[in-house]
Amino acid sequence: MNHSVRLIAIRRLLAALDELDFDSIYEFSETITYVRDYCGLSAKRLASEFKTSESTISRWVKGMTSPHPFARDAVRGSLHRILDAEQNSLAGEISGIEVETRTGDIDTRNITSSIATQTLNEMIDEEIQRRLD
Repeated sequence: MNHSVRLIAIRRLLAALDELDFDSIYEFSETITYVRDYCGLSAKRLASEFKTSESTISRWVKGMTSPHPFARDAVRGSLHRILDAEQNSLAGEISGIEVETRTGDIDTRNITSSIATQTLNEMIDEEIQRRLD
């Protein structure tokens, strides 16, 4: 899968996270599977990110369980961090710049300007629209 398609998918996942229904085990399972696949993460890496066991990740992916209600905000935050990092990496590979993450952290290694970031986001939005048409 090429970088721009992965970037579009990741941006859609980020947009959908705020509406993610943890009570729908299927929806949560599908989301975790997409994150794992689009970001190329192993169960071990996901377990580390979520501070849980690989067997818990396996149950999430298989749709057997979803996070406990007390852990859902932390899981949502971890999903945002994972997807933000992947979006940042892909955007940098595509354009030679880094984008600002949701948490406000900026990787200054390749930043050209905030205008360049805005232009990149506009290009991505146009590409999404083009693919939807």
